[in-house]
Amino acid sequence: MCNTLTSVTEIAYAWTLPRALAAGPTKTCQMRRRSRYPGQHRPDYCAAARIQNNMDAFCKEFNDHFTIIPATDAQLVAECQRLRYQIFCTEHQIFSGSRYESDLELDEFDGHSVHSLLRHKATGTNVATVRLVLADPQRPQSKFPLETHLGRYIYADPASFHRAPRVALAEISRFAVSREFRLRSGERNQTHNVVVDPDTSASTKRNRQHPYVTLGLFKAVLQMSLENDVSFWCAAMEPTLMRLLSRFGIRFSPIGPVMDYYGLRQPCTASMHAVLQGIFDQRPDVWSFVTNGGNLDPHRKMASHS
Repeated sequence: MCNTLTSVTEIAYAWTLPRALAAGPTKTCQMRRRSRYPGQHRPDYCAAARIQNNMDAFCKEFNDHFTIIPATDAQLVAECQRLRYQIFCTEHQIFSGSRYESDLELDEFDGHSVHSLLRHKATGTNVATVRLVLADPQRPQSKFPLETHLGRYIYADPASFHRAPRVALAEISRFAVSREFRLRSGERNQTHNVVVDPDTSASTKRNRQHPYVTLGLFKAVLQMSLENDVSFWCAAMEPTLMRLLSRFGIRFSPIGPVMDYYGLRQPCTASMHAVLQGIFDQRPDVWSFVTNGGNLDPHRKMASHS
């Protein structure tokens, strides 16, 4: 189980939740109906139980099918680069494969980046990857990829970008999923996986796993950020990915217009604290999953110990 009662009680009243959850969903509804204080505002026991059940189901579904693998050695980094070559050079032909040797897609930013893989447990296949480009330790003021390629389009003074300490800023990059896990026709031209309104009655079991892949990559970003003292993010995102993430409370602020840069992209930024607060407010089940029940949310973790 990857959630904690602490996260639920902040949503559904701490003083009633343990009794409600212990009683089960049916019993909690009965308890609510038999309240001795008719007409007064009462905790929603059923909502609390639904939140708890959603959290458990979300975590179980992901953990049954996928695992996040931090690329902690050269071999795993090469696996990330090999998957990137497959996605960007072979499947989508965004980059020319002739630019790279040994079927590895890499660039000058990989030297000061951290990487993660998402692996499908049943097949052992790497299905998705993401990297976090850190500030260059030798040249902290050097440009991120976003600034190098799209800097002239960034708005004059987006405070959360220009004022963020460089050492605490990182760029989310190479956020990509293999074609095997983008089966629906509307997703074939996306480098990430998008299931905004999944038709679960017609979808295959693998199709229903699609949102977990995107959220698994975001969880990997969060883990890498905490390990490297990153608290601000920037990215050049496809508008479809921004819309999907917003459905889960993950909101990035545009800092430039949508433009054609290897497909439609929009420069955007966010602070970790604001993003995690947004997820907590809108989707507590997603918050519990991406933060391991609050253990990866530094602000709420500190509050719980204060």
